[in-house]
Amino acid sequence: MTVHHSLPGLMLLAGLCAASVSARDLHYGAVTDPALLECDAINWRGQREQARACYRTLLQSDTDAAIRAEAAWALGDLKAANRLFQQAVYEQPDDANRRTRWGELYRETYQFREALTLFNEALERDPGNAFASVGAARVRDLFTQAKQMAPCTVFIDELDAIGRRRGVHMGTVFDSASS
Repeated sequence: MTVHHSLPGLMLLAGLCAASVSARDLHYGAVTDPALLECDAINWRGQREQARACYRTLLQSDTDAAIRAEAAWALGDLKAANRLFQQAVYEQPDDANRRTRWGELYRETYQFREALTLFNEALERDPGNAFASVGAARVRDLFTQAKQMAPCTVFIDELDAIGRRRGVHMGTVFDSASS
């Protein structure tokens, strides 16, 4: 039996599935701020507009930079999330959880080398951090799979970096081309 796929049908299905996905995945306990958890709960109940308003309120508040980074991420503003995570790590450089969440942002935007660097930095600060251990293991697993499938896997962030100036933890999704 031969199965024929309709490209427009598959694209419609992919579009419908993508529309139901939030900008930030479930974090399974990595985030503990009550105000952020409330916004997440509203979002996960499907009340998207109310959740967006909740996240915008957090983003515009004077709360901790890490919480505002999570809110920006949830709103899909990756540049702001990156900038705020950078600020959060600067303000509390020994906090492994901040580096772990920042690493998750990089992992979810397919910037695996930067993600792995942040996960490893988190583990240097807190060797027992389960979230950093899992994040690092996921990235290492991707690298292992890529080596097994070579030469057919290309990491776009590394290709896109050609001709760009990259700073510490300023991956390609977030930085602009240098002149």
